[in-house]
Amino acid sequence: LKELKDVTNKFESIFINQILKQARNSKLAKGIFDSDAEKTFNSMIDQKYSEILSEKTNLGISEALYKQFKSHIDSGSRK
Repeated sequence: LKELKDVTNKFESIFINQILKQARNSKLAKGIFDSDAEKTFNSMIDQKYSEILSEKTNLGISEALYKQFKSHIDSGSRK
């Protein structure tokens, strides 16, 4: 069950990362300093932010997935 918890936490992190990426892409105009290096940096920092946010905040996504799939794992291990 620890593996399931790790996977659901990782999924929540990926979900948050997508939200951050979409928020960053929704800007209306290009900045003066837009470059590939800045895009790479922003991508890396968004990934780190998403990992931290998924650890420190409770959006409930990980918990809901864990509860849903836990019963499948429990019933599968009894067979």
